Amino acid sequence: MIPEEMERLMQFILEHQAQFSIDMEKAKERMAEHEERMARIEGIQENTARQIEHIGNALVGLTESHTRMQEEHARTQAALRELAASQAHTDRRLDALIDIVRGGQGAGQGPQT
Repeated sequence: MIPEEMERLMQFILEHQAQFSIDMEKAKERMAEHEERMARIEGIQENTARQIEHIGNALVGLTESHTRMQEEHARTQAALRELAASQAHTDRRLDALIDIVRGGQGAGQGPQT
């Protein structure tokens, strides 16, 4: 190899080594940026997981509350039906008493039996 060829070869190797060093620095910078992004993403993921857990717990609480309300509603409905039946019975007895009292007034006599 003649000295000119050797010099060109050395220049070529030096240029590529310099470019390789530049590219390696850029890769290191990108890697550092990606690590920062990953750390932020991990933080966001942890926060999201906590929020999902909180929402899940709230949903369980709401479901339990809804079940209790349904049970209470059923008890209230049963009590209202019982009250309505009792009121109907009271109304019949009151109507009978009114009939007895009215029957006695028309004849000028006391209550009839």
